Amino acid sequence: SAGEILVSVDQAVLESSSRGLPLEEELSLYLIHGWLHLVGFDDIDLVDRKIIRLEEQRAMDLIRESDAWPDFLLASSTEE
Repeated sequence: SAGEILVSVDQAVLESSSRGLPLEEELSLYLIHGWLHLVGFDDIDLVDRKIIRLEEQRAMDLIRESDAWPDFLLASSTEE
């Protein structure tokens, strides 16, 4: 296994709300960013950061063009 992608759904909810984006888009961006790291992209220096942002945008554009947003099913954080 190359690794794991962990995302903060709570942070995605806050970010999507503040940026006026659907939660599906924000979570998709987080997963794409994580996947890019797993396949070798980095964002430590300015040049690498520009490259990874371009790749994120390419992936997001492909999803947007095909209207293929994932339907995230999130468990409730409150116990019943």
